[in-house]
Amino acid sequence: MRGTMNAKWGFLLLLGILGCDRPSEEECARAIANINKITAFESQAQGKDAAAAVRSCRSQGTKAAVQCWIRATSVEDLAKCEGSPVAGSK
Repeated sequence: MRGTMNAKWGFLLLLGILGCDRPSEEECARAIANINKITAFESQAQGKDAAAAVRSCRSQGTKAAVQCWIRATSVEDLAKCEGSPVAGSK
């Protein structure tokens, strides 16, 4: 029983470590709203599309990239961010 408990705690610790560089739902929502504002893409970013964008951001984005997207004030700023959503960037 003790070995099973240690394995469970080890697994939970590993999940915590692997997930520590993932942005929060709130951070992703702010980043997506900023990207939409900067790129003037506001038409379809509601409902299911917005939820899908947040899920994608949380699973694939890093905290550093999302913070960069939040701070961006222009398309040029977005293009400098890691994993930039702007065509023709990094």
